[in-house]
Amino acid sequence: MAHVAINIEGGLVSSDLLERIAATPEAVGGQRSADFGVEGRLSEEIQGAFSDAATYWNAFQARLRRGKESTTTITRETWVLPLLEELGYDPRFQRAALQAGGNTYPISHRQGADENALPVHIVASDQELDKRGDAKQSPHAMVQDYLNRSDALWGIVTNGKRLRLIRNTARVSKPSYIEFDLEVMMEGGLYSEFALFYRLVHASRLPRGACAAHESLLERYHQQGRTGLLAHPDSATFLEKFTVNRIHDLDYYRQLLRLIYRLPFLRHCHIGQE
Repeated sequence: MAHVAINIEGGLVSSDLLERIAATPEAVGGQRSADFGVEGRLSEEIQGAFSDAATYWNAFQARLRRGKESTTTITRETWVLPLLEELGYDPRFQRAALQAGGNTYPISHRQGADENALPVHIVASDQELDKRGDAKQSPHAMVQDYLNRSDALWGIVTNGKRLRLIRNTARVSKPSYIEFDLEVMMEGGLYSEFALFYRLVHASRLPRGACAAHESLLERYHQQGRTGLLAHPDSATFLEKFTVNRIHDLDYYRQLLRLIYRLPFLRHCHIGQE
């Protein structure tokens, strides 16, 4: 199932998990009402959040058209902060730049007072997430660099049009993120995609500090995606060899590379036979 407003880069969570949450959320761990701190029906809570988000979005667009204030202020106060509050967040504005690895990072907000609380960086709607402009780094690159140098595991960066979940990673050659196109979602009235956004980005999904980071639901989803191949029923023999050290990490890595490089040739042969 294709999602118009959701894009996963770098395999932070599996597309299979996304489909299972969309189709049968109650069958996926952490997707029941109580897991979100909701006493009633979660579907009604999400519908209410979607209705409120539409109101915030329209007010945001109207205020942008008037253009009498800073675009950054409008983006934060009229749209992003109210939206995050609907998702259970209480972002704290950071008057001083965050410190990590001897560097400073002017990240706008954090979710809580913990020294390694979730960073939430909100920039103006006319600032691209992957372009640095006059800054040393793009908004995405800055949050990623902060995560890689600090004890914080996950972070959020958004310009109000797009929102990304980012994770600490050693992979720096290509950005990794889960991106939600809020503009497409709200302009198109895409409730089903908003429901997925709610179920993945709600504050209960993410860590509140470094101590609980690896126990957070989103981290569990990430780790499940990484071990999906080994968890498959047909991988039992392979998993046994892995467990008793008859296959080592480097050998496993080389076999995966061999498989990946063979796939284009197999596809070429298949096309030639058609």
